[in-house]
Amino acid sequence: MRNEEKNNLLTINNLKVQFHTLEGILHAVEDVSLTMKPGRTMGLVGESGCGKSVTASSILRLLPPKTCRIAGGEILFRRRDSDEVVDLAKVDPQGELIRSIRGREIAMIFQEPMTSLSPVFTVGNQIIEAIMLHRQVKPEEAREHAVEMLKAVALRENIIDEYPYRLSGGQRQRVMTAMALSCNPSLLIADEPTTALDVTIQAQIIELLKSLQQQLNMAILMITHDLGVIAEIADEIGIMYLGRIVESGSVEQVFENPLHPYTIGLLKSIPKMGGQTKKRLAPIPGSVPDPLAVVQGCAFHLRCPVYKQNGCNGKDLPSVVEPEAGHFVRCLLYE
Repeated sequence: MRNEEKNNLLTINNLKVQFHTLEGILHAVEDVSLTMKPGRTMGLVGESGCGKSVTASSILRLLPPKTCRIAGGEILFRRRDSDEVVDLAKVDPQGELIRSIRGREIAMIFQEPMTSLSPVFTVGNQIIEAIMLHRQVKPEEAREHAVEMLKAVALRENIIDEYPYRLSGGQRQRVMTAMALSCNPSLLIADEPTTALDVTIQAQIIELLKSLQQQLNMAILMITHDLGVIAEIADEIGIMYLGRIVESGSVEQVFENPLHPYTIGLLKSIPKMGGQTKKRLAPIPGSVPDPLAVVQGCAFHLRCPVYKQNGCNGKDLPSVVEPEAGHFVRCLLYE
């Protein structure tokens, strides 16, 4: 292992994920690479269907085995106790190894807490079960820890005996956060944790994650389409389009000096507050191609506003280049 990789908690190299459907093979993730270090937050941003959640689910091997497979690449995870590096792309999705990692070393906050929490068990039952499974403690100790975690996410102690349907959306999201953090994971995957929440609760969830991250020194992989959330919480950012990361770097680099036309389009489409003059939003033209369609070369060239400029023909597959240190882009304009 190279010296710069020794401190990486997670390293994904050239990940490819395919779904086998009746209409053909859907290439959900193509050649995705990223690295994460303890105590840092990586934001994965893109439109719906670009492969963000599939990438996250691949890490925990939660994809349906009958219709989906990891077709290539590595998912290297450094374990907490032994410092052993495991390639999660090659482990048995139902095996003991991944089951010992899920929830304990890698936890996930799912996009819709109402469908992720069982309606027939109390909040306490569900958190206590996770704690007893991974921490091997008595039920009384598990309940005490569950209460502590609920308090950590600013929920009252009596919530532990409530059923999920009796809670608000913000409360359910906090319960999911408490459950995910109950075993002090090294990596937290947060899939759209603030979707459908009002801005006040959204801000509270973000502040909560930042506070708990500092306490636990955990890495966070934030999956979202909200660039405002990323600007608030992330250290690094990856912009995904049709299964590929087209630009990545620090939040400052990508926001202050966006390189890929898709990134530029996303930033231009954000409403600006406090300006003296009102300007129309600049939407990205066209729509995302059918995932089953095979697009030759650059997948964005069909919507690209600078297509055919500076010698770009769109038909070649762009490689990843590094115009400035730590700032990567996959675009023919920079080759």
